[in-house]
Amino acid sequence: MRRAGWILIAGLVLWGCQPGGGRGGGSGDREMGSGDGGPADAADGDAGAGGMPDGARPLDAAPDAHPETDAASDAAADALSTDGAPAPDAGPDAAPDTQQPDAAPVDTCGDGIRQAGEACDDGNRLDGDYCAPDCSEETGFCGDGEVQLVEACDDGNRAPDDYCAPDCLARTGRCGDGERQGNERCDDGNEDDGDACSADCQTEARCGDGVLADRIEACDDGNREDGDYCAADCQTITGACGDGALQGNEACDDGNTDDDDYCAADCRTVTGACGDDAVQGNEACDDGNTAGGDYCAADCLNITGACGDGERQQNEACDDGDVDPGDYCAADCRAITGRCGDGLRQDNEACDDGNTVAGDYCSAGCLAVTGRCGDDARQDNEACDDGNTDDGDYCSAACDAITGRCGDGMRQGNEACDDGGTAAGDYCSADCREVTGACGDGEPQDNEICDDGDQLDGDYCAADCQAVTGACGDDVVQRNERCDDGNRLGGDYCAADCLAVTGRCGDGELQNNEVCDDGNDIDDDFCTRCGSVGACGDGIRQRAIEACDDGNTADGDYCSATCEAVTGRCRDGILQDNEVCDDGNDIGGDYCANDCQNAGACGDGIVQPDVEACDDGNTADGDACAGDCSALTQNCGDGVISEGEDCDDGDAIDDGNGCSAECTRVGACGDGALQVLFEVCDDGNVLDGDGCSADCRVVRLDFGEDTRVAALDLPPETEVNVADGVHVQVDALAVQGPAVFTLGQGAQLSVLESTRIAGEDGAEVRFVGAGDGCGQWRVVRLNGAGEK
Repeated sequence: MRRAGWILIAGLVLWGCQPGGGRGGGSGDREMGSGDGGPADAADGDAGAGGMPDGARPLDAAPDAHPETDAASDAAADALSTDGAPAPDAGPDAAPDTQQPDAAPVDTCGDGIRQAGEACDDGNRLDGDYCAPDCSEETGFCGDGEVQLVEACDDGNRAPDDYCAPDCLARTGRCGDGERQGNERCDDGNEDDGDACSADCQTEARCGDGVLADRIEACDDGNREDGDYCAADCQTITGACGDGALQGNEACDDGNTDDDDYCAADCRTVTGACGDDAVQGNEACDDGNTAGGDYCAADCLNITGACGDGERQQNEACDDGDVDPGDYCAADCRAITGRCGDGLRQDNEACDDGNTVAGDYCSAGCLAVTGRCGDDARQDNEACDDGNTDDGDYCSAACDAITGRCGDGMRQGNEACDDGGTAAGDYCSADCREVTGACGDGEPQDNEICDDGDQLDGDYCAADCQAVTGACGDDVVQRNERCDDGNRLGGDYCAADCLAVTGRCGDGELQNNEVCDDGNDIDDDFCTRCGSVGACGDGIRQRAIEACDDGNTADGDYCSATCEAVTGRCRDGILQDNEVCDDGNDIGGDYCANDCQNAGACGDGIVQPDVEACDDGNTADGDACAGDCSALTQNCGDGVISEGEDCDDGDAIDDGNGCSAECTRVGACGDGALQVLFEVCDDGNVLDGDGCSADCRVVRLDFGEDTRVAALDLPPETEVNVADGVHVQVDALAVQGPAVFTLGQGAQLSVLESTRIAGEDGAEVRFVGAGDGCGQWRVVRLNGAGEK
């Protein structure tokens, strides 16, 4: 069984790839595979100048699926042991022994030999590589665009000189490295837009393409011609819209960038001219032509006529001397809008009833009113005529409908009132012509419960006179009362008729409703609120005559029976009659509360240190605390996550590691507090690219300049990136688990003292270089103290 373990490497130097496959310089440190006889040399299998052992394969980003190279890689990995002893050379040919015994062979998927019935056999039964685990089908190949476990990259082809090597075992380039790959149209050494090459290396900036490359062009107007906004070489702005000078790319230029005149704001379009029926900023008018003798002068600079002046212009259909709608001529003089019988009365019509028929409201020629609604004579076209044109009465305002009657509860215009009936003796007379009574007139009508002469709420009678709402002596002050003390007696606080305040507590005059009145408002003397005479045992200390008053006349408690002396106090260690407990101290959270009224007990949620081991607020068994509070019985803190627990870190302490004393998870990624059980880092947000990943599981370190670090202790899943040509020197390096080191071209990572690499079985520390010749890096697979 594989176990977690440490791999110790002393004096490690990692180099980024140089163009052409070489490694950068440096001296004084031992280099992995440098031939000095150190552990790295033992792993390489020879003492030469930095090669790999014969038969060993170059860097794969994942374990190789081909058995013929696995043995060499295993031999190299075995060399990285804790005792530093060199491992035997894997030899020039590390391919597994494929000789078969004399016995009949057994076809086995994963033996590296394609047998009958197998579509492929890559020497293993792993998923995610070129061959299915059961050898039934090929599941991938270099150049299919899918990165298999055995590939470092796959860009969808097997061509050289692009992002990925033809064998998919190494990344050989990227956009922005300054080297143009086969799939790049340009590469200016960065991934910025707006310069000579686009961020994706697919578009090369050029003068005249209409796109401003702000680092190399002053302007770009989409052509390479002089005489317009931008010079032919895109280095000089030679003109601008609104400068009054017509450029080659301008349709017009009127010296401004306004939209509402002859030329558009961008000078690309002639937007107006005299006679186009649109008034430009430089025109006084525009009537759609350039003719004289009408509303607007031929040059559009003067108004020479107007609709409504009584003079018909060439562009007018009519002009009746006004600009009113609804008459013979439209308000804009463009159309004749009225005639007799159209239902619209024109100014030259006496009436227009929508027809040219005689014998109704309007004569046939619309020249005379022959009858009208409201004249009290019903015409042929009227349903009724009550002598007016008001709505809300017997006949509608248009005389086309009977709309009401007396007693229907709706007051018509010819009614003084309508109370929904035709009975006499109430608010409205029987014929609805006279108001005979009203709420608030002081005279109760048949339909009123009361009438107090007003229509106000809060007094004897409701505002609608339908309910008696109060009376003197009901202890509620009505609007018409000055006071109401709940009775109609004289000689007390309020007069018998509630119209005057006749006394108050503390005025020294004993009212009918007072037990006493000592002329003040002080409660701790002889008279209390005029309702009781002070006495020992009433719970109110009469300062003039009592030393104390504890609400009783018993001895043996805080106050003597006569209230003349304080005989005890809480926390004096003597239990008084009015105390539940007294432990002689003023310490909270022990057996007796500081007010001596509450004795601690199991189940009260407060641990009494002297008598309880725990107290979880109940006396039930089967939870965190025993039913008698004698012992902790909880599972939380035993290191095993039980039912009902989010976590269990082996203690029941709130120590800020993300697991609370109740074994519930505390905190969340992005709160800025590192929960060590669940997070590798926490920078206060859930964003990627700022040093800590969005899920708080990956720390990313970027070195962009030469740096020396005394000690670097990396948590699991760390990503370390060293930029091109940068040298990072680390005195002591510890890697706690899976990590990826990516070194740019010519970059160098030097570890002067020692390197500790630890992790679970199968965890990987991956070193990735840039450019050609990166085959010297390998995957170090942690397998427990160097064991395979």
